[in-house]
Amino acid sequence: MARIFFTSIFLLFFYINSVSQTTHTINISGLTFSPDKITIAVGDTVFFNGSSDHPVLEVSEDTWNAEDDTPLSGGFSFSSGVGKVAFDAAGTHYYICENHVSSGMKGKIIVSETTSIESSGKQKFQIYPNPLNIDYLTILIPEANNTNY
Repeated sequence: MARIFFTSIFLLFFYINSVSQTTHTINISGLTFSPDKITIAVGDTVFFNGSSDHPVLEVSEDTWNAEDDTPLSGGFSFSSGVGKVAFDAAGTHYYICENHVSSGMKGKIIVSETTSIESSGKQKFQIYPNPLNIDYLTILIPEANNTNY
């Protein structure tokens, strides 16, 4: 019985986590990214929908401010202008069009932590952290009444 309970909780956690993840699209419009600034949640994915005329390259903030094209070590790069990248940590990511950075063709992705999930009704249990970014998962059952699961 305990195995079924914990398996159900585990599957529920991953279902909630997968449903909350979103794919955002950044298109090319003339010599601009649209949108050129986007805020997403940890775990979300960004899809670049461009062309080989607009190769996308992740750069550092200093490179972005200088309108340079020095790639960020370990950053994403889509020479075809098309690609997907998932973000698993909070932070700001700067990107440019390699061919048109001198024309100001650049953008910014701000990745923010998910802080809570609102719900209505009486809370039965908590599962955290969400998203799971450490080596253990906590399941809190406040109304367990000393019942072993």
